[in-house]
Amino acid sequence: MLLTIDTSSSLSGLCLAQGKHVIDTFTWQCERNHAVELLPNIANLLEKNHISVASLSGIIVARGPGSFNGLRVGLGCAKGLAFSLSLPIVGVSTLEASAFQFSQQRHPICAMFPAGQNSFSCALYQHQNKWTCLAAESIVPLGDIQKLVTCPTVIGGDITQETQAHFKAILGENALFLMPTLSRIASLSTLGENLLSCDQKDDVATLQPLYLRSPHITKAKTPETITPAIKQS
Repeated sequence: MLLTIDTSSSLSGLCLAQGKHVIDTFTWQCERNHAVELLPNIANLLEKNHISVASLSGIIVARGPGSFNGLRVGLGCAKGLAFSLSLPIVGVSTLEASAFQFSQQRHPICAMFPAGQNSFSCALYQHQNKWTCLAAESIVPLGDIQKLVTCPTVIGGDITQETQAHFKAILGENALFLMPTLSRIASLSTLGENLLSCDQKDDVATLQPLYLRSPHITKAKTPETITPAIKQS
């Protein structure tokens, strides 16, 4: 049983999956309360599905970009569980998971997250016989979006209706806004399972959040491992 954790943004998510089959998901508006709400919600999801933490076989975690505090808490919790239970762990780009929500589309997919200072964390993907990264994660100012999106492209990720209007003004018909076929947490679970099934796991000691920009006040610090508070049964 795989546990997937996403604390990249205020909309946090958890997923339990047996291989590629999703057993249950839970998403909630967390705002900045990740440290308080994450572990109780993991415990509740396991209990709801009558699954003991000892029966977990792997941990998948969103590694960012996204909320500095959220990623720190999510990675710390995931690493704590993986270390204490001797489980394989894999970190997946939040932007890739956001793009994979639209993987059935024939168009390129540009996933975006607000990065402050009127700019966005962006990455570009497309299914070209296989899932392919066309442009790796980077910070792109709003005014330079048209340099990244040069043809009809699905725009996804953590963006508001107001931002969509800005993109429409800049990109015109090249900006496509469609309904995703998967939730982000389910996409994250699928991508992580693909990696783990190929034995492409991360080192629990060195796995770090993906910060494309340092915090405005303090520099990004190495996340502290959070000791799991979930009892094994």
